Amino acid sequence: MDENGDVMVSNGSVVIGDVDGQIAEHVIAAFQGEFKESPLLGGNALKMLNGVPDPFWAGDIKRQLKSQGISAEVGVGDGGDLVVELIKN
Repeated sequence: MDENGDVMVSNGSVVIGDVDGQIAEHVIAAFQGEFKESPLLGGNALKMLNGVPDPFWAGDIKRQLKSQGISAEVGVGDGGDLVVELIKN
């Protein structure tokens, strides 16, 4: 998908590339229950906006990403920003 969330097409075919970043983004942004096949999957990141961050959030997201085959370092920065660094194997 491109930056607008549209499917990328080149020469009449769907373009398939590295999707780890896209998967991580969807898992972090999703609320639990959005993925019906995995009801506990979802980072609930929007719930933390303007609120108190969950101290266990980074570890939970790291575990959830690992369940999807993605290795990452996850944390909350000084200004409250989410920091996710994908680790390529």
